[in-house]
Amino acid sequence: MNVPIEEWAAAVPPRHSRRRFTGEPVTDGQAEALRTHCESFEPFPGARAVFVEQPAGDVFRGLVGSYGKIRGAPSILAFVADVEVPDHAAKLGYTAEAAVLEATRLALATCWVAGSFDRRLTASVVGLEAGERVFGVSPVGTAVPEKAGSERTVARLARSHVRKPLPEIAPGIDRGGWPMWAFEGVRLARLAPSAVNRQPWRFRMDDLGCVLATDAAGGDRGISKRLDCGIAMLHFELGALVTGGLGGWEFLEPPDVARYRLSPTTEEVPADGRP
Repeated sequence: MNVPIEEWAAAVPPRHSRRRFTGEPVTDGQAEALRTHCESFEPFPGARAVFVEQPAGDVFRGLVGSYGKIRGAPSILAFVADVEVPDHAAKLGYTAEAAVLEATRLALATCWVAGSFDRRLTASVVGLEAGERVFGVSPVGTAVPEKAGSERTVARLARSHVRKPLPEIAPGIDRGGWPMWAFEGVRLARLAPSAVNRQPWRFRMDDLGCVLATDAAGGDRGISKRLDCGIAMLHFELGALVTGGLGGWEFLEPPDVARYRLSPTTEEVPADGRP
């Protein structure tokens, strides 16, 4: 993966969703970097992120009522997938989160939105091919210096900073025996954003690698859990790579999503098992 691995991994913990922006346009350098990233980073056919510097109209219709509406964002990222491609939701989650982390690396604020946005308007400014659909968007810009009361309210309602314990999403990880690359992968995956902060990812080790699956709680609520898990896939891979766990993903049948397998030449380092 020819990307700034360490910088993206470092961007994961401090990144939080922001809904209020100053309206200041992104700089020419930031715009060019995001545009170049989106055009060059397509690890999976059928999934892409598109940077729109000046969208023609407000694609955001409001989140959780008017107090959650995104305001003042000068640019957007649009997340597009071909619904005919196998595993398109997970592939798009991975691809889209890479664009979000690249924006974060460029000192820009973002907010994953997969529900309340104008899909028709977004599709018109992006330009869709046959079979493609817009699954989500993110505002992009400079956030206001401090969160307004409405932003704090939305975060509190969504409990967006509350994370499930590591042993809940990866049973047995607290008892030791997991290799360091998998331990660090789960640690970063735990911080991934998800719809209504449901955190539907579950991890387990098998003889071939580390398997990511969806949980069994509830339904998708209109937003695929596999999309959320695609986001977690990228976070996991970044955690694995920064600890020397060079490998790749293979997609699996539901409820499993994918398995991360090490390259044959990678040496495994045991973790200390700390939760």
